[in-house]
Amino acid sequence: AIPTTTPTAQTKSKYLVRIMATGIAVNEEVITTYQDLKLGKKIKYAIFRINEANTDVVVEKVQKEETSWDEFTGSLPKDDCRYAVYDFAFQVDGGQRN
Repeated sequence: AIPTTTPTAQTKSKYLVRIMATGIAVNEEVITTYQDLKLGKKIKYAIFRINEANTDVVVEKVQKEETSWDEFTGSLPKDDCRYAVYDFAFQVDGGQRN
């Protein structure tokens, strides 16, 4: 069936976030975790992986406490792929930025 309305940007975004180009879905917990990190500043980093069935991206680890870059990179597997997001704080003239 041909849609009778044009999808809004929000509808397009919601669809794109849930199904990747490879056909692998993104688990709802991944979306919530990413939003908590990005908007809520409740999480220092999150690590995601593709599940064993190769059907979904799922949350592997969430770190809420302050953690250094070295601790973050040390928590990544040395012989396997992961998606990861780290909330990196940096200094600029005039104050701290994130």
